[in-house]
Amino acid sequence: MRTIERRENRAIKAAVRLLLENREPIDDGERAPAHAAGPSFSRDLAIEAISHVCRFSKTGAIVEQEVTRWVRSVVPLADPRILVANRYLAESRPGVLRMENLYGCRVIDQVEDPGGSILATVEIHQRLRPEDGVYPFSCRLLIDSRIRSQPVVRWRPPFHHPKRIEFKLLFDPAMVPVRAWWFGATLDIEGQLEPASNEYRHLKLLQNGRYLYKVFDEQQLMPNHYYGIAWVWQS
Repeated sequence: MRTIERRENRAIKAAVRLLLENREPIDDGERAPAHAAGPSFSRDLAIEAISHVCRFSKTGAIVEQEVTRWVRSVVPLADPRILVANRYLAESRPGVLRMENLYGCRVIDQVEDPGGSILATVEIHQRLRPEDGVYPFSCRLLIDSRIRSQPVVRWRPPFHHPKRIEFKLLFDPAMVPVRAWWFGATLDIEGQLEPASNEYRHLKLLQNGRYLYKVFDEQQLMPNHYYGIAWVWQS
């Protein structure tokens, strides 16, 4: 079960056709699902690193996520537009999601379907060339919900392999995890199964459970894997 689902590119292509008949089609590719950041679809820009910061309310709902991406161009004068798709699985209704730019980019378009999923077009402020190196930019997703989220955040890298993935989870003291662990898994459900203690994947509950984090570096990352944090809610 997932909180914010990132769909497979092929599935998003079908949704895009329903939302915008005249939108440019998306390339087929790999899934990049997560609770924290929507998949970024671009022919020209590769994600070098990504950071997710998720904030939870006293009811256990995600109310805000900040996603910072570091991208680089894989072609000369890369198209600066990126498509980002988001869906909040805990609640399906219009108006549950809204995306806004923070820095390094602007949200030039976002389209919502009747279930509350959004497809946003984000444009960075520069047409990059490969020699320009890494470019950082950040967006915020606002979630208007009081329904407790599923206890997992995750992201699957797209076809361009990143070097770093970060998760930072900030919980309200009224609703904190009792146990948490990190995972890197080939199957969607696999990472949500609590590991045995001798696997050493349980995370420290910092600030009395209010803060969790995990950083995956280049040595830990493998193609076609889901990466993230899962936990057990208090009763």
